[in-house]
Amino acid sequence: MTMRNAMQPRLPEAGVFAHLAEVRFHFEDAAGAERLPRQGLAAWPNSAELHDLLGGLCWRSGRKEEARRHNAQALRLDRCNPLFEEHRKQVMGEVQ
Repeated sequence: MTMRNAMQPRLPEAGVFAHLAEVRFHFEDAAGAERLPRQGLAAWPNSAELHDLLGGLCWRSGRKEEARRHNAQALRLDRCNPLFEEHRKQVMGEVQ
């Protein structure tokens, strides 16, 4: 490792962005909650967890089509996750 690499800050794992977003949403900071998975996706565009979380946040704020896109991407990345499938049913109107 070069000195330059040692001095560069490391990004947290994708799950950290997801956890912090949930905390912000819990404390009624929807805008802050949404920023975090977007930042995480900039570093981990193939994070199914972040796509699913962002889809849920978009759904709650009324942006249904964006929610569907993120949910679909989460399922493309992780087809075996039953939680993502449940979220798909919700955004497609199959579950109330």
